[in-house]
Amino acid sequence: MYDINLIPENRYDNNTVAKTVVVVIAAVITSILLIYYGIIDPLRQRYHVEQMYRIHQSQIAGLETIAAEHTSTSTNLEQLRIRKETMRVLFEDKLPASLLVFKIDNAIPQGVHIISKNYGEGTMNLQGRAPSLLEVAALSIGLKNTGLFESVRIVSTDRDLVTGYVSFVINLKLTEEE
Repeated sequence: MYDINLIPENRYDNNTVAKTVVVVIAAVITSILLIYYGIIDPLRQRYHVEQMYRIHQSQIAGLETIAAEHTSTSTNLEQLRIRKETMRVLFEDKLPASLLVFKIDNAIPQGVHIISKNYGEGTMNLQGRAPSLLEVAALSIGLKNTGLFESVRIVSTDRDLVTGYVSFVINLKLTEEE
């Protein structure tokens, strides 16, 4: 009669079915591997490369910001250095502090020690110790001879009986510039 089965019955056995199943499974596994390594893995790798590129770009942007801040800070520092030099020159043109100290130091006789100095509103008070009244007088004459002071006045002297030193206070009035 008419048989629907196109494969003859003697050729249709379990061995053929097993072989077909193995071939189908192998084809499916091969297809899965091809899809994974041909499509999915390259996409995954591309995603990681893009992610690393974005991280790299953000790091470069951060470094560019730091470089701009460094340039700005360097410019500000250079301006401050110029201002410092300008201020120092202006101050030394008016009355160099080193010249003032140099002249006062040269006026101090050997053995005289200045303990403290107070300065305010054009006057200066010096407190110190000297071996005798003669050195205190020499100090006041030396300070007057510097030309820095309008008046030099010995305010007080006091002799320590134990050590023999004389404590003194001298009031100085700075010469006003015209």
